[in-house]
Amino acid sequence: MQEMWKKYAGDTSQQEKHRMCDIHIHIVPGVDDGSWNLDMSKTMADMIYLQGIQKMIATPHSSAFDEDSAFAKAAFEELKEEIGKRNPDMELYLGSEIHCTRREMKNVLHNLHYGIYPAMNGTRYVLTEFDTGVDQDEASLCTEALIADGWIPILAHVERYKRLFDDEACVMRLKEKGILLQINAFSLCEEHKEEIRRNAQYLVEHGLADFLGSDGHRMNHRPPSVEYGLNYLYHNFALDDVEALAFRNAERLLLSHGASDRE
Repeated sequence: MQEMWKKYAGDTSQQEKHRMCDIHIHIVPGVDDGSWNLDMSKTMADMIYLQGIQKMIATPHSSAFDEDSAFAKAAFEELKEEIGKRNPDMELYLGSEIHCTRREMKNVLHNLHYGIYPAMNGTRYVLTEFDTGVDQDEASLCTEALIADGWIPILAHVERYKRLFDDEACVMRLKEKGILLQINAFSLCEEHKEEIRRNAQYLVEHGLADFLGSDGHRMNHRPPSVEYGLNYLYHNFALDDVEALAFRNAERLLLSHGASDRE
């Protein structure tokens, strides 16, 4: 953990920083398998700030809100206040990463409707997580249920759902339904599983990815590392396309609307 932090806490004059909005990070302390405590959350915020991220949507797992929604939301507000003191130009918004299976959809829709599960910054967009082995039928069923209820699914770290790539047309069919896709910046270069790395790059190369996230959890497990992924994008793809993926889509769809602006 110390070596990882030294890289970002030292002289940053030689680092090439690019803009990014992180729409997927487990930075709220003590509510899920992400940050352990407030000190770690502040360290994570410093780390991503030095990589060019000034806007992020905190996305605790939906289980955090099942257990104690009031506590999770209070922990977010405390963190938001602390980050504001530390980095006044950093903006923190609330969402959640909502685990979906066919058996859970009735409960998911109920909790979204009543605000127990926060949608992304009070919009109609929902960061949707599946089991890694999800098949195409279950992914379609869950996302269609969300759409029918007026929500817009954003599939979290879609490059990790290997079975969705068995049929090359599957991801395109999901996109045609209005489903959006988030990939982890880490997956583009640093992911050691070649298949996941290849899936992430495929989504970018074919213009299918809509958002980036760090999916940062803890400083000693999946720390929020986006620098290499951003450099890969900015060096290999058209600037306008990269900026849309890295921050413009998020700013336009997720951050320009508040809870009072739901469609």
